[in-house]
Amino acid sequence: MARTIKGILSLTLSVSLLCGFSAAKAQTAQSESTADGQALTLLIAGKEKEAKDILLKTYNAQTKSGTLQWDIPYFLAVFDLRVNNEEQAIKYLNEAIKLYKGNDAKSILLLNKRLADCEYHAHEPKRALVEYNKAYVQATLNSGVPPIVIAELLESISACESELKLNDEAEAHLKQLIALTGQGAKSRDLAAVVRYWWALAQLADFYRLTNQQEKLEVVKKQLSPILTSMVESRASAEVEGTMQDFDSLVRQYRQQYINAYGPSSPAELAWAAIDFKVKSLPVIAWKTQVAKPLAAILCIHGLGLENRAFQATAKELNRRGYQVFALDVRGFGSWAQTKGVEELDYDQTIVDIANAVQVIKNRNNNIPVYVLGESMGGAIAIRAGSNLGKKIDGVISSVPSAERFQQKKMTMQATLHFLKDPKEPFDVGYVTEMATSNEETRKMWEEDPNSRLAMTPVELLEFAVFMRRTKPQAEKITELPVLMLQGLKDRLVKPQGTFDLFDAVKSPDKTILIIGTAEHLMFENPHPDKLLMDTVDSWLKSHLQSRLSGNSPNNN
Repeated sequence: MARTIKGILSLTLSVSLLCGFSAAKAQTAQSESTADGQALTLLIAGKEKEAKDILLKTYNAQTKSGTLQWDIPYFLAVFDLRVNNEEQAIKYLNEAIKLYKGNDAKSILLLNKRLADCEYHAHEPKRALVEYNKAYVQATLNSGVPPIVIAELLESISACESELKLNDEAEAHLKQLIALTGQGAKSRDLAAVVRYWWALAQLADFYRLTNQQEKLEVVKKQLSPILTSMVESRASAEVEGTMQDFDSLVRQYRQQYINAYGPSSPAELAWAAIDFKVKSLPVIAWKTQVAKPLAAILCIHGLGLENRAFQATAKELNRRGYQVFALDVRGFGSWAQTKGVEELDYDQTIVDIANAVQVIKNRNNNIPVYVLGESMGGAIAIRAGSNLGKKIDGVISSVPSAERFQQKKMTMQATLHFLKDPKEPFDVGYVTEMATSNEETRKMWEEDPNSRLAMTPVELLEFAVFMRRTKPQAEKITELPVLMLQGLKDRLVKPQGTFDLFDAVKSPDKTILIIGTAEHLMFENPHPDKLLMDTVDSWLKSHLQSRLSGNSPNNN
């Protein structure tokens, strides 16, 4: 499973927790002269190493004198989980649990929950389930535990039970989760409705994986209208100018989340920050303001990115008369934020594309739909063209090749990590360096809370195999219009690999655009090239006109 922790903890803390820190200090009467108070202040200032050094120094001194306080190892565990060193984090948390002498049910609950989270990330579902159940017992005995905490426990418990094939128990807990989040969704608060939708999605995925087709169809009938309504509401709000900035929304939801947990110490505040996950929509849309859109474009992102990466491109296409949608690939973006559905799954992504295309056509008078993908998304777009055929109206595939620069170095790195632990994530942030030289694009990627810059060796192997199988899929495209794109300043993908895929496409209606100045990310950057947009627009309008006249241009 794709179980990774976002690696920008200091940034997460600095943008939203100053008021939370003040609240924690007021509650505990702690001053910045204490080690944990100093550490949190440094962490908020972005000085992560200095923060950890103070805690380690205190930990060693207190251990030596036999006066170790429970909240020091509790705080230290945050740093190790943040870099996926679950073994050390588990050691610290077990130590904190042994040292804790209080009788506050909430503190005990959170200690058990966080130990369970570490076990879960360490791929130990059996041990994680034991700790999650301990936390859940505490939650049921304490009437003051907020629903969001109980919901997270139910989500986690059911994910462990599903993995352990405890299917009856998993189904029961998922239904409890749906009932709980459904109560919150009645308020019509967007965050509450999104949580309810993801609870339903987790149950749907459970039924899919356990081959309970009839039950799956019932849940899907609930999922589709809720998601469609949320997608359309978001798109309308953006057109009307009432859409809140995403970063502001994240800060708002993070603060609400932290307030719900009510941290009573610097360590608990740091844990609440790292616990927070952005549960966003797996499909988003940008509406054109013209009365009748020319066509719809469904965008598929590249490795490590998410659906919002197409924001600037979508708005440019909107201005030209196109409705634009973007979808998260399974295992990335919003899918990686919910336990139980975080599996990397290319085949199910094709199913998601097919479902999205059908909904778009049904709700827009059978509008033409083109699938646009970049990098990994470009390969997925080709796979969609191969599998869906005339259910879509064309494919726009940017840099879809598996042929990478520095391939041997990447393969060796993945192999070494595989030998160490095939399920242990490691940082693949070097991809951002190779994908773009634009600092704004890199910053957008690296600071996005839904991006994924850590992958397991198993996932990288799946990715490599998937990309290598693109050519046979391209050969199956015999009729659909295909536009393929490649930049000659691409430092990640070798242009020849894209040229070979273009040659493999059997459709006579295919076009390739080569941009000499373009890097790897052409669509997923804040300032898409005008030549690129003009060409895509011209290609689309040519095919839309031919579609109306019944002729198909041959652009070989």
